[in-house]
Amino acid sequence: MGEAKRKRNEWVRLFEPPLQVRMAISRPGARPVSTQKYERNMPAFINKPNVKPALCFNLKCSNDLLVVPDVFLFIQTEKDAQPLGMGVCAQCARYSDDELRALARDQFGNHYGLAQQPPEKVRAWQ
Repeated sequence: MGEAKRKRNEWVRLFEPPLQVRMAISRPGARPVSTQKYERNMPAFINKPNVKPALCFNLKCSNDLLVVPDVFLFIQTEKDAQPLGMGVCAQCARYSDDELRALARDQFGNHYGLAQQPPEKVRAWQ
């Protein structure tokens, strides 16, 4: 599989065009190559000394991430922007990839108004 095709399969669009928000899910045994450089930073984010513990990405979940989780989500909102990395607690990690994407669509769409933006207000990737 070519490099470009492999990357397309790792990153899934969360919203219909013209919104360009994409998401990659990294699980044990299925770590996307394109997210590995970002995953290296996650332990430092999760294990910050003297800071409240990080929370699971799921806004309806109140689980703290006391150890580095096995599952990460990466959301990219612009073509060349560094993605936002989030940990997923062990309980929420049981969701399938499709369920995690649906949850992310719901959370980010509602929280940031992404799903409701009229097309002329959204900058599409070139």
